[in-house]
Amino acid sequence: PDHCDDQLGLLLLQLENLESRFAEHDGFLADLAERRTGIHDAFTARKQSLQDARARRAERLAGSADRVLEAIARRAATLADLDEVHTYFASDPMVAKIRRTAADLRALDDRVRAEELEGRLGAARQEAGRALRDRTELFSDGGDTVRLGRHRFAVNRQAPELTLVPYGDTLALALTGTDYRAPVTDPDFAATRPFWDRTLPSESPAVYRAEHLAARLLAEHGADGLSGADLPALARSA
Repeated sequence: PDHCDDQLGLLLLQLENLESRFAEHDGFLADLAERRTGIHDAFTARKQSLQDARARRAERLAGSADRVLEAIARRAATLADLDEVHTYFASDPMVAKIRRTAADLRALDDRVRAEELEGRLGAARQEAGRALRDRTELFSDGGDTVRLGRHRFAVNRQAPELTLVPYGDTLALALTGTDYRAPVTDPDFAATRPFWDRTLPSESPAVYRAEHLAARLLAEHGADGLSGADLPALARSA
């Protein structure tokens, strides 16, 4: 876009020279004035088109860099010592990509975003160092124990999951690995109480599982079909 202004200035200067040479020819001057307007409009439109293309490219570069920075932060959080942190930020391809993107943004005259990317990269490095120091000071036994003064606390690395567990004479929502319990008080759910103790859909206090299976086989094959049949095989396939 900057070259558009330079080239427009050169062409307008040539038109001014022509106007000086043919100042006495009114018809020619009118034609030059029309040409001046056309040239100015053409270069203005071209400059705007190039600026729009530059802005779109800068936007794509910045969006891609955001995703890469997120990956860098996640990876840096898993590094075991400061040497690994220094090595990672000095030689990793993703880090190099961020630096190249910052250089590309400067080439597109987007210095603000370029400096922002470099600042975020530096902040990610500092945060990785702080997180590592925190882990070193707080954790022991390979990260399985949190150390607070003389006290030690086990670290639960299991992802919490929501489950339904017995709680007194009712059922409660619980988070695995925690003491959290929230009794379910929904009336519609409470109406299903007769089924809470049933571990199998084929068994109830009144009907044993084997009885349910026998009735099912009899209904499917009939008495004649079961006569002489391989009952264990039928039971396994039921």
